Amino acid sequence: MASIHFTKLGCCVRSHPYFSNYNSIRDSRTRALWRKGIPAARRGIIWQKCFGNRLSVTEETFNKVLTRIHEAERALEELSPDDDTEAYATLFRRIELDCASAFPDLKIFQPGGPLFEDLVRVTKAYILYRTNLGYIPGAHSVVATFLINLDPLSTFVAAANSLNRPLPLAFLSNDHMAVRPHG
Repeated sequence: MASIHFTKLGCCVRSHPYFSNYNSIRDSRTRALWRKGIPAARRGIIWQKCFGNRLSVTEETFNKVLTRIHEAERALEELSPDDDTEAYATLFRRIELDCASAFPDLKIFQPGGPLFEDLVRVTKAYILYRTNLGYIPGAHSVVATFLINLDPLSTFVAAANSLNRPLPLAFLSNDHMAVRPHG
């Protein structure tokens, strides 16, 4: 089995022994296969196994955050501006502008594109889910990458869990001290 190639792995990823449990994701043979490239049709499955769901993000979690977004957007339309509503308005405008620039060559994330609304919604959800971090420029690119291969809920779960790790978060938050090699 060690000589299996990724094309074959892509066709039988669920039944392949390297992917029968989460621990195999950390196996050196599995990592060697990854370096050859993950077939597009299997990226979503592999990423979900790789990042897992240590945060126990559920559909209910996602829906609660979406409700908060909807309430904030409604408040922006109905209320006179104050510091809170203006902060949300600025945040949402920035997210929409950033999302409109995601992978322009693909033409799927620009306004009117098939994934633009999902990208904006999931990016807003992630930012409101991680309110302790504030806005993270570049989070939309991570969400867009997942969204190409996953549905919005699975994208939210993958983004939340993948960015809940020190190194990816350090890169996105521009934390130079955390990114520096130690040793």
